[in-house]
Amino acid sequence: MADELKKLVRLSKGQTKKSLDWFKRKAQNVLRSKITDKGNNQWIISKMTGADKELKGAIKTVSAPMIGHMYFYQYDPKWKKELPYYDVLPLVIPIEYKSNGILGLNLHYLPPIARAALLDELLKFVKTRPNSSYGQKQYMQLSYGILQGVKNSAYKATIKRYLYTHFKSKLGQIDFNEWENAVFLPVENFKKANKRAVWSDSKEYY
Repeated sequence: MADELKKLVRLSKGQTKKSLDWFKRKAQNVLRSKITDKGNNQWIISKMTGADKELKGAIKTVSAPMIGHMYFYQYDPKWKKELPYYDVLPLVIPIEYKSNGILGLNLHYLPPIARAALLDELLKFVKTRPNSSYGQKQYMQLSYGILQGVKNSAYKATIKRYLYTHFKSKLGQIDFNEWENAVFLPVENFKKANKRAVWSDSKEYY
């Protein structure tokens, strides 16, 4: 357990050059500036893909989510007036299709270290999809039922439902090799409450 904690702490500080680049140089400033641009819903990740050699291929745009993959997208909740807070740039792993959307795990509802700990647990469910036409063969074989057997109960704080009609961008699909980098990006954008308050509420689940 001590070794795992040390590993997570190293990751949280950006132990690799790529993590540091995402954290400090690229994703934070570019994504946040785009979110504030209300007149243009074009997904910023499409500009980042191929923008430099380091990020090329790490994120690509897709039109529809797949179970067990990881995505960024812009979202405007239908019931935002009633919600105590919400994230307009979710980092989601879909776990179930609904008739009008998806049920997914938005990792932003956890602080970075807790995200990494949960991801480490979920990586036990990684499978390989042979001959994938999506350019990313690895995915998590997840469902709500499977999650109920997971020891790390922090997932309960992240389960959210997203309606297709309220997606405000295409989806930025994160390459499997970048999942650990993605969970440490400080791009959560909560409305009606700050992230510290959100994370404090989430602690009741773990």
